[in-house]
Amino acid sequence: MDPVSPEVDRLFAAKEERRKRLARLPFAEKVKVVVRLQQMAVPLLRRRGRQVRAWNLEEPQGDRPRRRVDD
Repeated sequence: MDPVSPEVDRLFAAKEERRKRLARLPFAEKVKVVVRLQQMAVPLLRRRGRQVRAWNLEEPQGDRPRRRVDD
């Protein structure tokens, strides 16, 4: 048996567990993860000459009417 195999098996198991944990996150948390990844990528892409920006999750105050629950 290959001596690397137990380590590789452990890494694959950890990767699968992380995927399951991320899949269980509520949708809003998943969006926050995406925005954080965008924020990390923006400086790198700008250095490469791309015009990019990350999503802004904060809603402007008063610009959007609130929806009633019973609508």
